[in-house]
Amino acid sequence: AGLHHHDKNQHNGREGVSLAYIGFQVWSFRGQLADWQPDLLSLASVVASALLYAFACWPLSAAWRHLLISLEPGKPHSHRLIHVYAKSQLGKYLPGNVAHLAGRHVIARARGYSHRSLLLSTVYEFCGLLSAAGTAASMAIFIPGEIFSSLHPGMRAVVLLCPILPMFYLAHRTLPSLFERLKLGRFPESSGALQTLAIPCLYYFTFFI
Repeated sequence: AGLHHHDKNQHNGREGVSLAYIGFQVWSFRGQLADWQPDLLSLASVVASALLYAFACWPLSAAWRHLLISLEPGKPHSHRLIHVYAKSQLGKYLPGNVAHLAGRHVIARARGYSHRSLLLSTVYEFCGLLSAAGTAASMAIFIPGEIFSSLHPGMRAVVLLCPILPMFYLAHRTLPSLFERLKLGRFPESSGALQTLAIPCLYYFTFFI
């Protein structure tokens, strides 16, 4: 109970600092905000955009949850991982943009997940984000072009998958040796399977789209 109370106080402290930082940023733009005279359509657009951005964070949280469940199945608090992700997102607005990563690691660790699985999920998350971003960028570059439209459908798939496949291969080949060197224990063989990575990558791709 004491540890839980301490963890709660730490998290509340991070939330307070994050909200203070957001308030400071709003205050720094007070001149622009004072000159802004939106009509009803503009206000509705701002509100809709804010809600859309908030909803766009759901695929990211679902991807992280899938990774952790794949790495450590059967945990009793797996249904609350999306809530953990959402709570830790406030730390994203601290300078440096890393406090949310540390926050969700601490909270998930308190719910029984191992350091190894949390570290591995973060590595896979970065690989998936880079892969999905590369795929979305490739689509933006090639789809409107005549060169892409003239390609055989099979070649189009190769072009779009090019950013994804190297990242999957790199993660699959390097992580086992990295775990061994860092003495993190035996690398879980199932975590290198395609289904563990493919579903989160679809979530990330949805986010970028």
